[in-house]
Formats: sequence, C-alpha cells, structure tokens
Amino acid sequence: IVEPPKPFARKVFHPSQDPSVAACAASKSPHSLALGQWHEDVIASYEAVERGLVVNHDGTLKMLQTWEKYSHLLLCNVSGLPPVTPLEVEKFKEAQHAHCEKVVHALKKKWLPSVVDIFRKDAAAAAAAGIPNDEDESSGDAAILAAVSALMFNQLRALLTNSVKTYVEFLQKFTPADNKHTAEGPDGGRALFTIKMLVEGEGCKFNPSAGSLAKTLLAILDHFVAMLNTLPRIEGDLGRNSALGSLLAVCTLDDELIAEAKADVQAVVEANMEATSEMLRRYAPYQYLLSAETEKRVEDFNKADHSLVEHTAEILRFTKATIDVGEKAPDEVLFNLVSINASAVKQKVAHRAQELALLLT
Repeated sequence: IVEPPKPFARKVFHPSQDPSVAACAASKSPHSLALGQWHEDVIASYEAVERGLVVNHDGTLKMLQTWEKYSHLLLCNVSGLPPVTPLEVEKFKEAQHAHCEKVVHALKKKWLPSVVDIFRKDAAAAAAAGIPNDEDESSGDAAILAAVSALMFNQLRALLTNSVKTYVEFLQKFTPADNKHTAEGPDGGRALFTIKMLVEGEGCKFNPSAGSLAKTLLAILDHFVAMLNTLPRIEGDLGRNSALGSLLAVCTLDDELIAEAKADVQAVVEANMEATSEMLRRYAPYQYLLSAETEKRVEDFNKADHSLVEHTAEILRFTKATIDVGEKAPDEVLFNLVSINASAVKQKVAHRAQELALLLT
C-alpha cells in the first residue's frame, strides 16, 4: 500500500429504503421495544456469548482444563434402569442419594484441592518473584478469587442442570402414551417401582401411596441441591474472607430449575398412579367378601330356615368366589412406572371366601 485508501462513503440508512428491513425493524406491538423473533434470537445469542466469556488468567485456564475430568459427572445414576425386578422406591432413593454423595465427595477431595493448588502455586510463585503484596495487589487477588469462585459456581451449576435434566427425562420415559393406562407397561415391559396393594378394613390401599411416591422422588432433587451447596468458596481455603459467605450456594430449593423439575416429576407420578383405579376395578367384583355386611348376611342366613338346595347354593356361591379369585384376580400387573403387586389382597379375599363358606357348613 503506497497511499492510504479512500474512506468508505458513509450514508445514513433508513429502514424505509428497504421494505423487508422496515418489516424487521417494526416493533412487535405499539408498547414494546422488541423487534420480533430475530431480535430475541440476537439478544439471546449475545447473552450466551457474554456468559461464556472467561478472563484469560492462567489460573482460570488451568481450572477449565481440570474441570474436563469432572464435567461428565452426574448427581444421579439411572444407567441400567429399569431393572428386571421392579424396585422399592425407598431403595431407589437410597441408591440415588448414595451416588450423589459419592460424586460430591469426589469433588471435595479431588477437584476442589486441585483448584486450590493452582492458586496456591500462583501465590507462591509471586512471592518468590518478590512481587510486593500491597493493598492494591491484595484487592486484585480478591477480585481474581471472586472470579474463580464465580467460575466454580458456573461449573457446578452446569453439573446440577445436567443431572436434573437427566433425572427428569428418565422418569418421563414412563409417562403413559395415552389415557387408558392399560397394563402394557413401558418399552420392554419393565416397570421401575413396585407398589403393594393391601387390604385395609373393608377396602384396599396402596403402599406407597401416590403422595408418598411423589414425595420420595422429589426428595432426590432436594438432595442434589443440599449436597452441592456444601461445597466451599475458594477464598476460605486460601485464608481470605468473602462478603458472599463461605459456601458457593449453587442453587436454592425455590429456584426455577428445581421448581420446573418437580412439576414434571409430579405430573409423571400422577399420570401413572391413576393406574391404581384400574386395579381397584379389577378387584371390585370381590370387594363384597371383605364387607362386614356380607358376614352378617351369612349369619342371618344360618339362623333362618332354608332348604338343602338353598343352603347348598349359598355354599357354592362362596366356593365359586374362591375359585374365581384364584383364576381371574391378578397377582401383579405392570403399568408404565409401577408394578402393582396385589398378591396380599388376592390371598386375603380368597381366604375370606373360604371362611364364609365354612360358616355355612
């Protein structure tokens, strides 16, 4: 280049010069500054880039390299599920809690010391080089450590987000495909949890109930948050105080991430636990055998005068009920999320029919 290039001609462009540009520049509504979906996408992309910016401090670059060893970790472990035999929900909860605690323990004992070691070495190197530790330098160190804690927060937040997403999506695989709640179960015919159908008084109950099942599954999300919030800020390990406290406080229980996840899990449970009404329908023809009114009628029948034919017919009615329960009433039925085990009810109803038949002999 032997001489400076001529400057570009500058002319103010107005959207009215191009109809397509004018359409894009128009507000979505008279009272809004938003310019349409393209504008929202640009803003979202800008914010995403801004969140991803990292100061190229040597220590933070090393932190990013260190995190690559742990970024694949999840606080939940749903591999190999559902099992061949459905689980009790409490055992599932215990397994998830144990895995979560194992991951957090690894972060505390391996990842966190690695990060602390990076900045201890930096401080030692600065001291060896004779760099003075005056007030300005101390404030600079505090700012760096605050940025390090912020990066640690973002890394742990990403781990939590991925864990919650994996956990919720796993449970959503068991959402019924329709509203019939037939006994087809999920793909592969495996249910995740076993629920017992039990006799209670003259009726039946389910253990765990819908409320108890939901509470247990939601408690797993609470445990994710509680465990991650035990990780400390780096300032404390390096002997510095932080106005933000000693812990990173990655998330709260009322955070939008957790609230939405809980709503999704609750919806899955409610959709599946409607299957309990199907089991009650299947056992409805034998419900009368558990009634005190039925026993009173048998006693009244015995006190009254009846012919041999009538007496035999009444005995055969209860004998037939015993046979029907054994042949037609299901012991266990697979639904999507749950397998309902009704063997206790079946045994109780059959035994009750035999008792009533014996009262007539």
